[in-house]
Amino acid sequence: MSVAVGHAGEEEGRRANTQQQTLNSKHSTPLNEPSARKHEETDFSFSSHNHSTANMTLIEKITSSLLLAVILPSALAMPAQANDSKDTAVAVAPAMACDCHHNNDAGRWRDPEMGPSGRVAWLCSQGGGCYTAERGRMCVTGDMSQCGCATQSARDWESWHQDWFLWSSVTCGKLSVTITSPP
Repeated sequence: MSVAVGHAGEEEGRRANTQQQTLNSKHSTPLNEPSARKHEETDFSFSSHNHSTANMTLIEKITSSLLLAVILPSALAMPAQANDSKDTAVAVAPAMACDCHHNNDAGRWRDPEMGPSGRVAWLCSQGGGCYTAERGRMCVTGDMSQCGCATQSARDWESWHQDWFLWSSVTCGKLSVTITSPP
């Protein structure tokens, strides 16, 4: 019986020694070895499932999150810019395909109430017509269903240089916006 107890004690001692060596090897692995990094990264993962972020360190996760938080909103906020050429097509929204064009002659506009795009929208709301400002006369005629495109194009193309400027002729389908201004 004492022999059996001796073998059981030796066996138990060997198991304890093996477990201690396993624990020591896990904690004494240099940090630059892949097995150490895997253990370190696993400690920072938020679930036991193997996601693509499970292989990222905490610093990489934070950096990626901050980068997305900074870049994504500014990228989404950037408007599409119109190209100022004779055959520019401006899309206001995916549902509204615009086909607007302008000449290359700037019309000067001075209106204490609103800029050219605001006046285009106002004239459209009146069913078209003309409006004489302090400097410049604007007329909107034709297919009023194109007013959204004309207003957006005017907003994209207008500029301020001590007076408002917009191309003297803008057409969107069968809608026409003209600005004439005295010399």
